[in-house]
Amino acid sequence: MRPPWISSAIEALRKGRFLFIFAVFVLLPIIPLAYLALQSIPGDQEPVSDRINARLRSVGETVARTASRPLLDCVPEFSRRVRPGLPISALAAEVSEWRKSCPCVSDVFLLDHRLRPLHPFREPAERSADLLIAARQDEGIVEYSRAMRAGSAREFISRDPAAAIEDYHAAADRAGSPQMKAIAALSQARCAMKAERYAEAGDLYRAILEHAGEAVSYNGLSLRLLSMQGAADAEAGAGRTSDAAERRFDILRGLAAGELACDVDEAAFYASMITEIFRGSSGPPPPGFEAVLREWAVTERSARAMERLRSEFAPDFARAIEEGVPLLDGKFLAGMTVETLGRILRGEGELVLFRERAEILRGVGAGLVARHGGSFSGLLAKAGGSAVALARLLVSEFPSFNDVCRTDWGELLFYKRAQLAAAMICQRFQGKGPGAFRDTDRLTVFADYKLPQALRRLGVIRYRPGLAAAVDSRTLIPPCSREEVEIRASTIGACDMIQREYAARGRRVDSVTLDAFLWLLAHEKAEGEKPYHLTETIFY
Repeated sequence: MRPPWISSAIEALRKGRFLFIFAVFVLLPIIPLAYLALQSIPGDQEPVSDRINARLRSVGETVARTASRPLLDCVPEFSRRVRPGLPISALAAEVSEWRKSCPCVSDVFLLDHRLRPLHPFREPAERSADLLIAARQDEGIVEYSRAMRAGSAREFISRDPAAAIEDYHAAADRAGSPQMKAIAALSQARCAMKAERYAEAGDLYRAILEHAGEAVSYNGLSLRLLSMQGAADAEAGAGRTSDAAERRFDILRGLAAGELACDVDEAAFYASMITEIFRGSSGPPPPGFEAVLREWAVTERSARAMERLRSEFAPDFARAIEEGVPLLDGKFLAGMTVETLGRILRGEGELVLFRERAEILRGVGAGLVARHGGSFSGLLAKAGGSAVALARLLVSEFPSFNDVCRTDWGELLFYKRAQLAAAMICQRFQGKGPGAFRDTDRLTVFADYKLPQALRRLGVIRYRPGLAAAVDSRTLIPPCSREEVEIRASTIGACDMIQREYAARGRRVDSVTLDAFLWLLAHEKAEGEKPYHLTETIFY
């Protein structure tokens, strides 16, 4: 005779109630047992502590994202980015920077690669880690946000810009940083323009120009440029057309001289807009207008050339740094292998002289470790704010930069890559901080294979028939041969003559600007284009 519980189970199975019985008698008893088992596992399998969970809950907002979208929202108007996979040596500096840049930061947590909080920031034991930033509600920022939202509602929904001015003014009084104050003042000035209170708008724009630094931006745009244009519009609205024209011309002159730091596309937008205003006006353009336009064309080409040069190589290195590859560490570079470099520069095709490139990086790393504490910052400090000194340091301490050709008539010093390194550092930091070089005008153009191609297209240099045939048939020209030396030397000499001709006409064009202009020109396709000369060398 069967026990009653077996008969009941069989009957339930027949009636389709098997899953219910399985869940009640099997799964439910297992869950608490599994929980207790997990609690007893030591090491990094230990669950998150109740204290940290309580702290995160008290924040009142979600501050952690997955590694692919590491964002922190301090307040609705502002966001900050958390960098994943930081090396241990950079963690302390990163935490300090976060505390300075975001007034809402209350705690910084260290995360492992599974994005689980381990403990509030202390000296970590892991090789690398992710940061989780906990934000707190700051009463001042809450009031600022409330006033900004009220102003936006009156400006854009109620269509009452005069009333919105008071809300934006209140927001400016509660701003916790120069950036927030400038944004509130900019909104206030915009409403003053809409309300046709041009004198008030002009005063606000001038105040922003006085207090906002070059680095302050509004939605990624230069706040300085926005304010300069706004001040010109205020003058025009008040009927002072000559003052408005002078302010707009100041913007164009600043863009042409490269003195107004901003994105090249943003600069091109303002230059185009101001040009159209002047050409569409009934009066004559300001004196020197056409000359400034020509200068702007050269500056824009130079900026776009540097942008293109960075875009070709920077993404690979930026991706590698985001992945935690310590590319700026001399010790890491000193151990660079072909395989590692291949992973960093992964993509379609293969670069020529790939093994030589890995060897160059090893040499640079070894030199940094031996003489500069393994850091590029030590090398820049030794240069003492001189582009020429930096180029000489690179040539003397790193053999791969010693771009010299010994000929029958003596040594020719080209130093292409050493000078280009100094110029790119200056461009990258916009002539400030590590790139504050006082003597970039003493550099020559960076003679390689693209500049002579551009000069040949323009008719500035011509090749002898034999050399022209070799270049046009893409015959390999040996490095430091008479032909290769003459091509590079003629490039530098021709560019020097171009600069002298500009100087005779009262305009200074430095080698960095001229080089970038010609380099970009050489990359533009033209009908009947002649090829560049082919030379296998590490010095290009």
